[in-house]
Amino acid sequence: MRSNQVLVTGAAGFLGRHLIGTLLERGASVRALVRPGGSRLARNIAGEVEEVEADLGQPESLKKYFEDVDLVFHLAGCYLPGKSDSLTEELRQANVETTRNVVSVSLRVGVRR
Repeated sequence: MRSNQVLVTGAAGFLGRHLIGTLLERGASVRALVRPGGSRLARNIAGEVEEVEADLGQPESLKKYFEDVDLVFHLAGCYLPGKSDSLTEELRQANVETTRNVVSVSLRVGVRR
């Protein structure tokens, strides 16, 4: 992989941490989005990435983080164990609306993939 600027949402989660490790091994420059007040990156990778706090529910605040990014991996999401299969408003906001925001901002600033 050539040295791309990659943005990862859900960076502090299980999948995000593992993806970031792989991206770093392949020479990517990584910008990691974490929730304000949420989990932080693991110490072993925190110094190797640009860690930024952003609320995916606020698309107007995301643009600056998506600029100059070649690739976006959108891994942020919400799962509520024990809830019924019906999509609650909380899950819809956390999974559907935030994905819409990530795609919209990516398209507006010209993210390649």
